[in-house]
Amino acid sequence: MHPLRRRLAGLLAALGALGVLGAIGSYYVPGVLDRLGSQVSDRLPLDYDVITDRTATPNYVFPDSVDPADFAAVVQNAGGDTQTWIQENGGVLADEESVRLVLRGKSDSAVHIDDVRVAVLNRARPRAGWYNANDGCGGVAEPRIMEVNLDDRPPVSTWYVNGEEVERPAFTVTASEEEVFDVDVFTSHDEVNWVLEVDYNSAERSDVLRIDNRGKPFTVTSVANAKAYTDVGDGSGLVRTPSRDGSALTADDHPVC
Repeated sequence: MHPLRRRLAGLLAALGALGVLGAIGSYYVPGVLDRLGSQVSDRLPLDYDVITDRTATPNYVFPDSVDPADFAAVVQNAGGDTQTWIQENGGVLADEESVRLVLRGKSDSAVHIDDVRVAVLNRARPRAGWYNANDGCGGVAEPRIMEVNLDDRPPVSTWYVNGEEVERPAFTVTASEEEVFDVDVFTSHDEVNWVLEVDYNSAERSDVLRIDNRGKPFTVTSVANAKAYTDVGDGSGLVRTPSRDGSALTADDHPVC
């Protein structure tokens, strides 16, 4: 083991023994060591890109302290940085989250992708607040789509290739041949923190690559505890709509897509 890796492993073990690392932190210990080992030895044969928030008309749950009129103004301002404003004001994607994963090899040697799955780190009560009850959702036309129902334990995945439902496929990537996956997760009950796990094997190694959202889990929450505001299209902005409140929706109404 590389000396730097050994020292970090000892530090993490000591923190774990003292109870400093919680459930999520302890989950990331192997990932931290894997990433460190990859940087030291450059053995990881895979490279990847993650594109977040693929939903064309996303809904977000905001805390009550955020004025719905402020959100409407940001959305209508085409030159504004909507995503930054949403993050700074505590907005969390509601009911569904769509993430695009691009996998490729680092050389001409083939890397076999045996599985791509969603791993739930933890669940919590859906956050209270209000949400923008948009109608309609973004569609994607990519050949590899994985839909994941987070309400099932463990989550149940359904794969589509070229628009047809298939058994879980296996893939091969190289530096010149990549695979694109659209991962669409849904929840109607909880707030869920999750990551992606990719099982792979190559001539050099077999391992699990854990992929998160720039160092944090992906997060999606149900609107079950949220009040609804909708855009009625007359220029008045978002209007309070009790009939769309999470508590008023049936299980079949979740998610909105």
